[in-house]
Amino acid sequence: MSRNVAHICSREELVELFKHLSMEVEEIGYVKIKWELEDSRSLSQNALFWKWCTEAALWRRKNGNPTAEKQTMHDLFVHLFLGYESKPLEVDRKEYSYLKRLHQADPDHYADPDVPRYELKKTSELPKNEMYHFMCQIDAWCHDKGCLLTIPDDSVYAEMKRKNQ
Repeated sequence: MSRNVAHICSREELVELFKHLSMEVEEIGYVKIKWELEDSRSLSQNALFWKWCTEAALWRRKNGNPTAEKQTMHDLFVHLFLGYESKPLEVDRKEYSYLKRLHQADPDHYADPDVPRYELKKTSELPKNEMYHFMCQIDAWCHDKGCLLTIPDDSVYAEMKRKNQ
């Protein structure tokens, strides 16, 4: 009997796992599944992420980008690795009508209230495993650029990295 552990961080990964499991069922006859739900990202992960944003900003300043700040690095990392989500406009009917009239009168200066707004995804909404995956992407990106990040041995990130190696 073999034991496998899969850390699923996205719907796509879950679909792939179920495809694999269905092949196993066809071949062997059954599959025993045990799962654990993860909590949202830890405070340790969040603190380390912001430390990395600061370190990356300092590195970028030393390497030709004098305006780099930790918030811009945060936004860049989220843009690169998490992306955006559509947010509906939350206004009442009266305000919606007013915004619609403004847009119709001057579409170059007023946004159409019917067009979805896109915002960077929020790291605060990531489960612990997804935050780990996000941080792995940041670590690799920074490493490729020559920006070495601090990884404390006792951090949640280091612990998860040891488990996944």
